[in-house]
Amino acid sequence: MKKKLLLTLSIIFIFAVNLGAVELNLDKKAPVVTDVYDADYIFFGEKIDFQGEAKDLYLFGKNIDFSGKSKMALFSVAENITMTGLLENGVKAIGQIIKVEGNVKGTSFLAGEELMIDMESQIDGDIFSASKLLTIKGQINGNLRAGAAEISIQNEIHGDVNVYAGELTIPENGKIFGNLTYHSDKEITEEEASRVTGEVKFEIEEGDFWNDNFSESDLCFPIWLSILLKLSFIIFGLSP
Repeated sequence: MKKKLLLTLSIIFIFAVNLGAVELNLDKKAPVVTDVYDADYIFFGEKIDFQGEAKDLYLFGKNIDFSGKSKMALFSVAENITMTGLLENGVKAIGQIIKVEGNVKGTSFLAGEELMIDMESQIDGDIFSASKLLTIKGQINGNLRAGAAEISIQNEIHGDVNVYAGELTIPENGKIFGNLTYHSDKEITEEEASRVTGEVKFEIEEGDFWNDNFSESDLCFPIWLSILLKLSFIIFGLSP
């Protein structure tokens, strides 16, 4: 099936958009959008740089740059997604590379190949994610539940962390103000464990994490995350 058809199906299947009050943009390219909309905004094309403001945002394409403001949530499917704006009700996104460089309030569901929470960002809400590489350089005020081949926590997380990881690292700048539960084939060091204020629980996971665990972890992750992850495999050819 073609990508555009799959994207269309994903829009209908996942987001169930209420078309009561919507600004719809089907241009192949919309380089810069700076307008303020009182309604939801939907873009379906190749590239967009959204610097404006809307309620719910639905951005689908190849390259998505968001530096504006969403009064509600951002829903996005793209190869590359960069978010530097303000999101007041979380993010639901799939892509090959996802970078969060702005401020996010509310619960977020992210699935892709590489996920980066930049040091300039602040997350006020829970994060559910599935990826090959997860790097957290920004502060998270909420719980983290994630699955990845590699997870690096390089800033403060004020909440509980529950992860499946081929390798979990907590370098010097990383800190977890809460409990840590992790499933891995490699145990973190005592020094890394000392950066967790709560209880540390380790469960060994043998074998190839990426190939072996996502089918069974679907039972653990919320349905949103399972759907996003599977669609990312189909649309962008992310090899599990």
